[in-house]
Amino acid sequence: MSTSARRAEVHHDVVVVGAGIMGRAVGWHIAEAGTDVLVLERQSEHGITGSSHGASRGLRYSYEDPVYARLAMHAETWWRYAERRAGVELLRMCGGLDIGDPRSPSFIRTLETVRDLGLDHDILTPAAVAARFPEFALGGELSTIYQPDAGLINAARAVETFRALAEEAGATFSFETAVLRIDAASATEPAPATGAPSRIVLACRVPDGEYSLSCDRLVICAGPWTNELLARVDPRPASLPLAVLQCEPLHLETRHGRAPDVLFYRHPDPPGAASFDEGIYVQPQPGDFLGAPGGDSRIKVGRHGGLAVSSPSDVVLGRAVEDHAALTSRIDILPDFHSATVVDTDTCLYTMTPDDGFILDALDSDSRIVVAAGFSGHGFKFAPVVGRAIAEIVLDGSTEYEIAGMDMLRFE
Repeated sequence: MSTSARRAEVHHDVVVVGAGIMGRAVGWHIAEAGTDVLVLERQSEHGITGSSHGASRGLRYSYEDPVYARLAMHAETWWRYAERRAGVELLRMCGGLDIGDPRSPSFIRTLETVRDLGLDHDILTPAAVAARFPEFALGGELSTIYQPDAGLINAARAVETFRALAEEAGATFSFETAVLRIDAASATEPAPATGAPSRIVLACRVPDGEYSLSCDRLVICAGPWTNELLARVDPRPASLPLAVLQCEPLHLETRHGRAPDVLFYRHPDPPGAASFDEGIYVQPQPGDFLGAPGGDSRIKVGRHGGLAVSSPSDVVLGRAVEDHAALTSRIDILPDFHSATVVDTDTCLYTMTPDDGFILDALDSDSRIVVAAGFSGHGFKFAPVVGRAIAEIVLDGSTEYEIAGMDMLRFE
């Protein structure tokens, strides 16, 4: 019997489409609940056209929106749980700085949230920043929030670990598996013989042909391919307002000093004040944690934005999309990096919603299909708690976590 024929007979309780960090986290939590789950991925296991690859991500509580600040606290708890389960270091706390013009709306809202939630923090003058972190030289017009509850995530290790945890709990993964069609037309109609809801059927393509599988519940967790997947659902639901951006973080290395042992976010300038209307994030790259050669003199820098593309298929790997000089000018507050060398670049995709918020919701037309999308360039840090929340929605119909404002209806 051929592989295709054997696969055509398989049924799973839950299928997750997308094996980035979010899909793996969803699969892990569903499997840990004792439910049969299959995770599908259109790329190879080490495919890099997405947003889950690379060396590092940041974790911080300092958010404009208190909902995300509280969710980040829950995320840290789950990162630590994953570390204990796997016996590996995934998260290293180093503290974080929010740097900005005190008139910047995003800086003001972040400070309000930090204060309202009673988060541990200090307000630092430029002189105080230099005294604590001598790598910095801030102008007198800038203000700084120091928040100790911030750190680095080893992204590559996290992706591998979440798959291992999911498989240990019983999840199955299938890579190089593209979903061609999703037949949910009768998913909410009783089957004539049993009176039970009919199964959702997925037509898939793998390197050796095509096959079908079925499931009772489906999670679409496909990042920039989300709307392409929704277009393959029958009956077809409404598309979501998702914009895909190709982004290019830079890895800079200095020969004149060391990278600061703290991550930071430089907030957008106030309207009409200067030329930077997007935030810039900077992360150290410690070699003993991330494994990068020369890591102690390297930083990763990227802007919260990118080049709009119509679909992930339009991404051209190796194409420079950033003005390197303009991006590095934004980190003029690190004098040792004024003449730093660009030693590497990443290509990743942001899947943006109009409000930069997430979508964690079931389809109105079929509650058996749940969508996790629109992570807007800041979702990686939330992966273990988002995975838990989606698993609860799939298995129980609701979640204990506060996900106010993450529904689809807000865009209508």
